[in-house]
Amino acid sequence: MTEEQRSSVGHLESDRYEYYEWQREIDDKALLKRAAKIGVYPDEIIFPLTEDMRNMGRYHYNRTFGNELLRDEFRQPFVKAIREREPLYRKEKREQIELIVKVIAALTAAITGIIGALIGLYAIRK
Repeated sequence: MTEEQRSSVGHLESDRYEYYEWQREIDDKALLKRAAKIGVYPDEIIFPLTEDMRNMGRYHYNRTFGNELLRDEFRQPFVKAIREREPLYRKEKREQIELIVKVIAALTAAITGIIGALIGLYAIRK
């Protein structure tokens, strides 16, 4: 393998790694957004602390590309908490929608009744 080919392979490997971390950062942000929507907050999650000084806290900062990634030690309990909360969130949303439909149906029935009564009163007066 020539020096130019090694350099090309090195650049491709670097680009692939950068793409992987970029994709993971996007996935992490989407995960955090979904968690906030359903009421799971990162501060509530207990995760193991490690002695590795590079990975202190919930995030790992890649100095090469500047990506902010969730640590694997934090990601696993976080995803587990989201999975546990999602069915409850869906049930709550479903109940809210059912309540809204019931209120709209009751208002529609009341308005129809009032209109019918007004028509009856108008017919009697004539």
